[in-house]
Parts: sequence; C-alpha cells; structure tokens
Amino acid sequence: MKVSLSATARAACVTGFSHELTLTWEVTGGQRPVSARAEIAYPDKTGESSQLKQINGSREIPVNFPGGGYVAIRVTAEGSAKGKALAESTVSLRRCR
Repeated sequence: MKVSLSATARAACVTGFSHELTLTWEVTGGQRPVSARAEIAYPDKTGESSQLKQINGSREIPVNFPGGGYVAIRVTAEGSAKGKALAESTVSLRRCR
C-alpha cells in the first residue's frame, strides 16, 4: 500500500480567514477495505484529526493564522490485511500584511 499527499496554501488575508489549505491524497494498493485519516498540526500547536471519506480526493480547509507559520499534515491509510502506509507534508503560511 502507498499513500501520496500534496498540500498547498493560498493566502486570503481577510477578516477571520487568513489562508486556504488544499490537501490532495491518493491511496493505492493494499487490500480493501482501506480507510484513511488526516492529521493536521497548526502553527499554534493545536491540531485536528479526521477520517477521510474517500481514499482518493482533495479537501480545502480555511484557516486563520495571519501571523503565518508552518502546518504539518499526515495522511495514514490502513488496509484490511493490517497493512499501513503514511505520507507527510509541511506547508508554510506567509504572514498577512
């Protein structure tokens, strides 16, 4: 099983919404059923974890960190035969002016 992950950030810099993260992932191989989970760590050391409804797809996530910083993303997939794979990415958020 293999997981690929791409993450980008686009600055919006409006009230209550500084950036939009776009995560794109794909899980290939492995024995079905396969489940995937995304974990995101934000610049203020908070985070979130959520089950991904599809094993291939993309998600846009609005965030509010006008001071900028780094966001770390990890996608982990598990197959029915106890196979496990993960991919990680880090995105830099530019400071809003």
